Amino acid sequence: MFKKLFNKDKKESQPKFAMTEDYKKWRTAILGVKPEQAGISSAEKDRVFGVLMDFGMVDQKTRVPFVLTTTAFANGEASFRPSPGGGSMGLGNVGNLGQAAQELVKLAQGLFAKTQPTSDTSLPAPGYARFIFLTTSGIRLYEVHINELQKQGHPFFEMLRGFSYIRQFAEKMIDQQKAQKT
Repeated sequence: MFKKLFNKDKKESQPKFAMTEDYKKWRTAILGVKPEQAGISSAEKDRVFGVLMDFGMVDQKTRVPFVLTTTAFANGEASFRPSPGGGSMGLGNVGNLGQAAQELVKLAQGLFAKTQPTSDTSLPAPGYARFIFLTTSGIRLYEVHINELQKQGHPFFEMLRGFSYIRQFAEKMIDQQKAQKT
């Protein structure tokens, strides 16, 4: 009896996220990007070529968890995708988002030592942010509670600001597209 209560399988305790099949396929593709696809040589040791920021949230009406994922790559490509669907891809050619994405990758390079090597690319629990660094040496991870991340002195605060800029721009584009359809 106690074994069932205290030794739950990790998969069993993972929340069930609101997530479309399209999001799952997109995320798998993003995590599979190779350095050369982002304009970086795989021969460069410990070089960051892409970053994902996953932001764990909860739908206030349904109480179902979901994730907002924003990406940035060394070649200037950027995207924003909520796990329940929607979002924008191919933002690197819009305004100065390409430059913002490149700056985020440069910031990530400076934070490389604060990350840990991992094979865990699962989604964060609500209230947490996960930064997944795609590097020439493999995937690296940094996870933090959102309240800590939002403090100005936090080492990943500037990354949060940069990803927020991309997300806000993407949401504005989505709203404009919706308005044009009506």
